[in-house]
Amino acid sequence: MAAKPTKDAQSGPDEDPEAPDETKIELVDNTVDQETLPVVAPKAEKAQKKSEEKKTSSSDAKPSKKKQSASSLAQIRQFFNEVTAEFRKITWPPFNQVVKETWSVLFLVAVITLMVLGFDWFLGHAIFGPLEHFARMHGGGVGS
Repeated sequence: MAAKPTKDAQSGPDEDPEAPDETKIELVDNTVDQETLPVVAPKAEKAQKKSEEKKTSSSDAKPSKKKQSASSLAQIRQFFNEVTAEFRKITWPPFNQVVKETWSVLFLVAVITLMVLGFDWFLGHAIFGPLEHFARMHGGGVGS
């Protein structure tokens, strides 16, 4: 909504000139845009429903063990029914694509393994080899 301030028509000469002007707010457009309204979060609604359920359930007697186990079995059955329903929605790739992608993964694993092996060999021979040789010459190192 937009508001348009206007001067008060009753202001007279006897008012204090340093006092702020009194204004009236007139509504220019009184339509409400649905997009600007705040949306209540679903979690807040769920929390409110839970608190209402707790209030009503606290006054009721607790259900027996048989009812609880029956309801938990029903929940487990419902869970597995939902899992199978979601499992049916999966679109599996063709067998040829699976084979190609498996070979590409194996190839990349082999390449990365060789890169790590080469890096380890380089560090062992180019950097640590001379250090170990230097340590042996000066009375340190392994087996001295």
